[in-house]
Amino acid sequence: MDPDPPAIAQPVPSENPTAAWQPFTPRGVAAFARASTWCLWRAQLLVALFIAGTCVWLVHSQWMPVVDEAIAHLPTPGGAIAQGRLQWPDNEPRALTRLTEPSFLHIIVDPLNAEDHSQVADVQVEFQERRLQLASLFGFVRVAYPAQFNLRLEREWLAPWWGSRRPFLLAALGAGIVAVLMFMWTLLALAAAWAVRTVAFFSDRAGGYAACCRLAGAALMPGAALMGMGILCYALGLLPLIGVLMVYGLHLVVSVGYLFLAPFYLEKLETVAAATNPFAAPSQTSDEAAPANPFSGEPPPNV
Repeated sequence: MDPDPPAIAQPVPSENPTAAWQPFTPRGVAAFARASTWCLWRAQLLVALFIAGTCVWLVHSQWMPVVDEAIAHLPTPGGAIAQGRLQWPDNEPRALTRLTEPSFLHIIVDPLNAEDHSQVADVQVEFQERRLQLASLFGFVRVAYPAQFNLRLEREWLAPWWGSRRPFLLAALGAGIVAVLMFMWTLLALAAAWAVRTVAFFSDRAGGYAACCRLAGAALMPGAALMGMGILCYALGLLPLIGVLMVYGLHLVVSVGYLFLAPFYLEKLETVAAATNPFAAPSQTSDEAAPANPFSGEPPPNV
């Protein structure tokens, strides 16, 4: 009988066959190194939509009702912002919104900058004579009124104007957050790929620059999702603004940790070399019979 043909060496399967569908474990992050760029973008888009959704919901549920209240408390006749200056019917400082607990947003009108208003809300907006001042835990910003900017601060006109534009402002906010996050994650992945490749090199793991870029992009997702959860807890009143700052610092630590741990789940160099070496000896499967011992006195198989 004809002897069986020699077995053909088959590529060694990856030791990490996890599909690239979730970037929340080191092994799952490493799987994106072998996946397509579109697969990575899809995962990033889902996380970006989650973060944008929490931000939009925060503005819609906590900030916009305060703006509605401020418009309802505008005096009659109202004022205006024209020619780079606030025009107000009287010169008395006035709070247009009530303080609640927790207080996410507070709006004050001070036409003559007569008082030094202490910050009592997470974000405080002050309409002053020639500028708009925004104050929060992060500091304060003063923005001068543009000379060509005109805005009527009258309840009868401002209420319908604001109501008709509110949905489009929310949509633009969500789309802008998604676009900025996707752009920033791409830049960070390109920069962090060298660190990932360095860890892979010293741990004897295989991975080119493109694969390390995809891994770095996926490693940013766990920390970003944690940041989204922090914003959600803040919107629900479960976390103060200082807690959001702590979550921000923690999400950086998580991202760096995944950048360091995930390369250890890449394929080993010797595994890749054995699978791609054309001169390697053919592997022997369990179905193949072992060669007969010529000194055993037994007849050879297949005779």
